[in-house]
Amino acid sequence: NLKNVFLEMPSECWDGGENIQALSNLLRNKVEITSLTISFSCCPDRNGKILGLLADFLVQSNSNNVALSRFSIFGILNADKSDVDGLKLLLDDAGMSCTKYLLRESSIVGRTNVMIVEYSRER
Repeated sequence: NLKNVFLEMPSECWDGGENIQALSNLLRNKVEITSLTISFSCCPDRNGKILGLLADFLVQSNSNNVALSRFSIFGILNADKSDVDGLKLLLDDAGMSCTKYLLRESSIVGRTNVMIVEYSRER
């Protein structure tokens, strides 16, 4: 069983959406993942698709009673601030503790750059 995922790809690998779809399929089909770390290498959020699939994964994990021990994402540009807040709320509701959280202002109004969001659960 796949329990730990660490994925780091250059931003151009996220162009076109094929790898975002592949990641979505992986997260949807591997509900037993307990540790997820992904570096998006300063890739734009693609109108909420990246944060949306991560939120869907968290909802599915919570509904299947899978206790994530670690959740880390890096380098998502021009994300909608409300999507980031929604993701943070899902992690808080799952009983996880924020260990690192750094956003940078985007040049686009209402958007933010996710430098790091890291949550963990005490064992």
